Amino acid sequence: MTAAVATRQCARPRCTRAPYRGGMCWPHYQRTWPAPEDAGPYRRRLRELTDAGWTIKALSVYTGVCEASLTTVLSGRWPRVYGATAARLRRLLDGPIDAAALAPTTCVPVLGTRRRLQALRAAGWDPADLAEATGITRGAVYSLSTEEDRATVHARPHLAVARFFLDHQADPVRPVPPRIARRGWPLPMQWDPARIDDPAARSEGGRR
Repeated sequence: MTAAVATRQCARPRCTRAPYRGGMCWPHYQRTWPAPEDAGPYRRRLRELTDAGWTIKALSVYTGVCEASLTTVLSGRWPRVYGATAARLRRLLDGPIDAAALAPTTCVPVLGTRRRLQALRAAGWDPADLAEATGITRGAVYSLSTEEDRATVHARPHLAVARFFLDHQADPVRPVPPRIARRGWPLPMQWDPARIDDPAARSEGGRR
């Protein structure tokens, strides 16, 4: 007696097509996808972040979307985004990027780190003390606070400086060398810690 051969077909009623995935044929499987979303909000957010110094590589690490897809969304070649890509990109719209979620060697925009170090030095902190407290070198304290053409810094020193700044923002101002006073850097209390990484933010003294 010949054994019956089981036939496989789409799990949807009255559909005789072969299954593609999830027990459904290709047309029925497509209907389970989330509706495509307008790529415009994601493109604008990506442009804001890249203009602020975020690299496509860092944004790829943060969102889980490959660099090629991010570049395509940013270029405008995709008018819509689908499924998992849209879900991952949505993370960019939730607020500021949390550098703590990135690998220590991921490059992040240097602006916030520069502002924090400048403010701390304007408040009388010596570079040697800042280096010891944050775990970065004294040379890095100098370069990060003065090199205006530098674009990025690794996430680890960025976070170390941010934590120290928050812990000591309200400390009394100490005497500073004349060369530091002449720079006119804002003091720590003149910065809103929630916006100090924002390129559009200004200190209470009106400086960026």
